[in-house]
Amino acid sequence: MLPMKLLLKRLSNEEEELRKESISFSKIDYYVGEKPKKIEVFTVYGPEKVPVVRKYTVKFVARGFVKKGYSIVPQWDHVASIYILRHYPIPNPKDRLGAPVRITWESDIFHPNIAPGPLYGGNGVVCWGILKKWLKTITLLQLIRGLQMLVQNPNPDDPIHNPPICLEAAEYFKKYKPVSWVIRDKK
Repeated sequence: MLPMKLLLKRLSNEEEELRKESISFSKIDYYVGEKPKKIEVFTVYGPEKVPVVRKYTVKFVARGFVKKGYSIVPQWDHVASIYILRHYPIPNPKDRLGAPVRITWESDIFHPNIAPGPLYGGNGVVCWGILKKWLKTITLLQLIRGLQMLVQNPNPDDPIHNPPICLEAAEYFKKYKPVSWVIRDKK
């Protein structure tokens, strides 16, 4: 585990990367001295209390979808919260997820692997393989770029089972491939 001073320096450098890429974010610190605060975050395994140092709320653009009535329509703007755990950037094999971050979705979305945020009837859970196969070289910018890819490339074969809208999205994306899949399949 990095000393707190080094961890905060690394995060400061990563924030600068986000600014250079014009990624909008806000942050809240949850530590006092070397001690992080235990925060409850919802994951695919249910609620989990984790030692959070800092929470980032990030806004980014990716081609996703939302459900409006009976229609599925494009949605470009997304918001997610990224909780930085005390052992960031090093994975913790004792954790079920392993990654030194937790992610909750805040905005609306129609996706088999991302539940809509709490304001939109979901729990904000993100089911993403990178959270189990974390590398200590992953940065906030790479994490956000990965979220953009996840939004644009849903995996209908491994959906979240709750809330039910994720199962509905899985069935939809089995039937109708997103444009990014069609382009990728032709290569």
